[in-house]
Amino acid sequence: MLVGLNISLLTFLFQSVMAHESPSNLYFLDDTGDIILNGSDCERHETISWEWKPHSGQQTTRHLGTFYREGEGWKVHWSKEYSNFEYIYNKISQDSNTLSLRITRPEFELAGLFSCRQKEASDKILKQYEVFGIKDQFHSQHRVSGSDITLSCSISRLSDSVSLHWKHGDSILYNRQNFADQIQLNNTLYLIISYVGGKKYYQFMCAVQEDGIVVFTGNRYTYPVRSFIFWDDYTCYRSSTVHSELHLTCSYMYFWRPRPTALFWKSYRSANQARQIASDSGQQHIELNQTHFENRINLTGIYDIFGMFTAHIVPVLFDDAGDYTCTANAVTVQTIKLITVKVTAEPSEAVTEGDNVILICSVSEVTESMRLAWINSDGKTVGEKTLNVEEESLSLIIQTDDRGRGNWRCVLFHQDTPKVVIPYNLEYKVKTRPLLDMWILALSSYLVVKLSTAIGLICHARRLSRM
Repeated sequence: MLVGLNISLLTFLFQSVMAHESPSNLYFLDDTGDIILNGSDCERHETISWEWKPHSGQQTTRHLGTFYREGEGWKVHWSKEYSNFEYIYNKISQDSNTLSLRITRPEFELAGLFSCRQKEASDKILKQYEVFGIKDQFHSQHRVSGSDITLSCSISRLSDSVSLHWKHGDSILYNRQNFADQIQLNNTLYLIISYVGGKKYYQFMCAVQEDGIVVFTGNRYTYPVRSFIFWDDYTCYRSSTVHSELHLTCSYMYFWRPRPTALFWKSYRSANQARQIASDSGQQHIELNQTHFENRINLTGIYDIFGMFTAHIVPVLFDDAGDYTCTANAVTVQTIKLITVKVTAEPSEAVTEGDNVILICSVSEVTESMRLAWINSDGKTVGEKTLNVEEESLSLIIQTDDRGRGNWRCVLFHQDTPKVVIPYNLEYKVKTRPLLDMWILALSSYLVVKLSTAIGLICHARRLSRM
């Protein structure tokens, strides 16, 4: 009798928990379109309620309203708690006279778990929708060839089966592209575009993958490659690594007549006057000054009709930081500020397991609202500092063990937007035993084997003698 009662109780609890299938996933773009949460699966009941548990860290489940039959349709009695949230009230409504909820132009904060719950007889969940909010943003004031652009794609909750990706056209982008870097921080994937060229425009969009399949794509952002200068000064951020590039376009048009142009560089670290690094004499001939850049500077394009040229510096070194100005008839028409970031290690040579390594991330110049962060191979922030004029670097001490091995990344933020990501792969030598210790270990192992064999033979001989 007791066993049967226990089985019945367990069966009831199991049915209560398993009364509904796993939540159906829906995705929406912040403040765009409509979402309908279908409640038709709940219509066999006389009274049901809709509940909402937001993704935004607020764990309390909120009762939205109770639905009851009236004639051929359904009426809803919205809860007092629901009506207190004006932004929810304006976004959620009953879809016609059904059990379905219509969410009009949902905001990112509306993401969460929506449940259709039975109210009469036993209390159980009949249907659930997990609604994920997607927000993609364009962080840039300039869209000119050579300038920096950062795109961000955020999801309200990142489950194990869901991942974020940036697409270039129809192709998924991966890290270490020749013009873009990516980094994921918490629920946001950033795409840092440093330079694109060769086309009039490029298109990028955020894609959401569920179990490896694209289930949602966001806005299609167009990045125009505009070469002409319109007196828009800007700042570039570059890492001091082998794949870092800087493109400097210099041109000036006045009633479609080119003027003689020149490109100058003023180092932050030097009190000397600006150096002329490239010039157009106006006779379709560009002269380059290789004094500082040696063989790292060249011309990527010369447009004789418009009197325009582009100087290409690769790789960019830490000491290349400074102000680059384009002049026409000795008048400055554009200034490009270059800020560089580098990572060094102390000691710089390979170390042995168990030793400490200090990774130092340094910035050439600190402007307002800048900070550095160290990210480990698990994507977690392990060190962070807000910079000032006296604090231009961030150090991280790592012990070379299994936790220290792998890829570390230094990230430079300006106004909370990542501008530069520098990877550093930490490897070390495993400690080896001295030659004498190896001989002793080998001899000990040999003696143990021989002793075990001898003992086995003696035991076997004794057993035979007793027979």
